[in-house]
Amino acid sequence: MRKIVVFIYAFLFALQSSLFSKENDVMSYLAEYDSLFQAVENDLRRNKNIQDASDLLEESLMFYDSISEIFDEKNQNLSIESISDNFYYKWARANFYMAEALIGKGEVLNASKHYFKALEIMNQYYKESEMDIDERMLLNNIYIGLGVMYRSQTHIRVSIDFLQEALKQAEKIGNDNVLSQNLKMLGMSYMFVDMDSSLYYFDECVKACPSNYLNKIDIDKVVANLLYDKGETDSAYAIMRRNLKIIEHDEVRESYYCNYGDMLYNDQKYDSAIYYLEKSFESNNQFIKLYSSATLTSIYDSLGNEEKRNFYNSFVSKLAYDRVDTEIDRMELYYVYKSYSDKQKSIKKSKDKKIIKLIVLLVIVVVIAVVIITKHRFKRKNSEFHSILDDKEKEIRDAKFRYSIVEGKVKKQNTELQKQKDIIKEQEKEISEIKDKLEKGKVESYNLELFYKSEICTKILRNIYGNPLSQEDFMMLLKTANQYLDNVINEVSEKYPKLKNEDLCYLCLTILNLKDKQISSLFGVTYSTINARRKKICSVLDVANEELDKFILKKIL
Repeated sequence: MRKIVVFIYAFLFALQSSLFSKENDVMSYLAEYDSLFQAVENDLRRNKNIQDASDLLEESLMFYDSISEIFDEKNQNLSIESISDNFYYKWARANFYMAEALIGKGEVLNASKHYFKALEIMNQYYKESEMDIDERMLLNNIYIGLGVMYRSQTHIRVSIDFLQEALKQAEKIGNDNVLSQNLKMLGMSYMFVDMDSSLYYFDECVKACPSNYLNKIDIDKVVANLLYDKGETDSAYAIMRRNLKIIEHDEVRESYYCNYGDMLYNDQKYDSAIYYLEKSFESNNQFIKLYSSATLTSIYDSLGNEEKRNFYNSFVSKLAYDRVDTEIDRMELYYVYKSYSDKQKSIKKSKDKKIIKLIVLLVIVVVIAVVIITKHRFKRKNSEFHSILDDKEKEIRDAKFRYSIVEGKVKKQNTELQKQKDIIKEQEKEISEIKDKLEKGKVESYNLELFYKSEICTKILRNIYGNPLSQEDFMMLLKTANQYLDNVINEVSEKYPKLKNEDLCYLCLTILNLKDKQISSLFGVTYSTINARRKKICSVLDVANEELDKFILKKIL
């Protein structure tokens, strides 16, 4: 497989046109790598390291890098998207896994280059606001990897900066386990600079995902160390022993062995300390192995066991020698970060310059627009002013004209006034006649007040918009009207036989001074239906629409 990929790598640079004529071959290799990466991810979920996958990762990066370099040239005929869905995500992912594999092998400096390459790809080709869950999760993992790596090299502030960025991604992902893990990582970094902040993040970690026992175990170890430093050794020991019974993760257990053994050593419980430290010495983690061998060297030196002392001291010396290179790497690692940081600042500065140019251009456009709008408004206002002057002059001319005809209208108005006075006199005469009739006692035979106070009228007036009247109610209304109004309804019926009982009931309701809308409710019909009935009645009685309401009253009075 490796030979095939190397061949492809060379072939891509030599025969670019041939590569793109065989698009399906490229896609098949991408599909193969996707499948292999899935296996790597599955191993990670099972808490297995990926050091053994480094050859595969190296081959993959050669493949992805070669494709990217070709497409960076200006003469390509195809886009990357035409041969690979989400190519840049896969490229960044390959760099991330390569970094993880190198970390597992202790090659921190090389790992950092791949971490930053992965981060550079994500920042260059993806907008933060448009990332999907997989892309955001990858970015989160990159930040976590950088944060943990720089913490291991005691660049604590740098570590915290990266882990804070990871926390932002975790909050957007919306997964409690991811959020809890990120909070724990921050807490572990803050342990070196601010214990209060460390305890805060540990507390938030447990709150975020109470069901994640590994987080609880990691935090318990921190608590145990704090209790031990305060002199509460029994409580510290109790926490260590309790968790050692339930830990399943190998590296976590080895870390506990090392920590617990160190506590026992400090309390001069050498036999128990040796038991746990020798277990932790078997760890594949170089830091655990170094710490365990250093403590065992001290114990066996105190016990006078020169053979055991020399055995573990040889590991200390070897690991310490290796740490010389590591220290050099640590210094170089900071410069890698500084280089990345400076590059990002430069990119931001360049973007800021573009933004400033855009703002300046926008301001110029706005100023020009304001000038144009102001000029336009001035012209419009000037035009409006002249228009107002013209209108005022026209109003003056119209006023003079109106005044010229006022005198002629006065005479006509005086004539109309005299006519109105005559009408009033006639109405006053009619009123006087009605009063005379009332005074003569005719009211006793058709008393309106008694009609209004009758049972049926009272029911109607209390329930105008309630349920429609029944047939019995309408018959009662007609009977009551004849009873109190001197048989007026019967007289109308005899004189106008075309009127039906419903029409006569309508006339009775007008005596109660009800409007058509109210009458329609009592009949249980629409307003238009009642309006049509009114027109019919007016036609039969030969009265104007507005005079209908007075028709019965005139007959009564």
